[in-house]
Amino acid sequence: KLVPRLSVFRSNRHISAQLIDDEESKTIVSVSSYSKKNKAKKDSGIRVLLCEDNEVNMKVALMILKRLNVVVDTAENGQEAINKFLHVKYDIILMDCMMPIVDGYQATVEIRKFEKENKLPPITIIALTANATEEDKKKCLGAGMDDFITKPIRREIVEERINHWLMKNNKKS
Repeated sequence: KLVPRLSVFRSNRHISAQLIDDEESKTIVSVSSYSKKNKAKKDSGIRVLLCEDNEVNMKVALMILKRLNVVVDTAENGQEAINKFLHVKYDIILMDCMMPIVDGYQATVEIRKFEKENKLPPITIIALTANATEEDKKKCLGAGMDDFITKPIRREIVEERINHWLMKNNKKS
């Protein structure tokens, strides 16, 4: 049985949480939906950059991320996303593919170039796209994105993908 002792550590874009068991310590990483039963709402310490130019899609994504108790910054175009990435440490970027000024593909290429030049660990970039074809997936991965979520986005999928990548990144650290 897990004792409700939870520690969260954040450094260099990695989140680690420990639930302590009497016999062994297990490291986990997760976000979960806010429960109406638990009125003490506290953010998870996970920082997400949401890059989306469509106002409706932005509102839907913000509502989902708020329910997951993550700290969210927003960017309405790829250039703004690049600028925010350069100045703030994020755990995950949710990147719309089709944005004005600089699209999500090119923004991802620029972020990956910066990481490589500065020998930084790659941040997880998850594409947000209305296109779900195999060709679109290849284009996302070819630009350097790690994963993709098709629109319209659903809370369960966003939560599962964020948890997947936080867990995966935690194992690398």
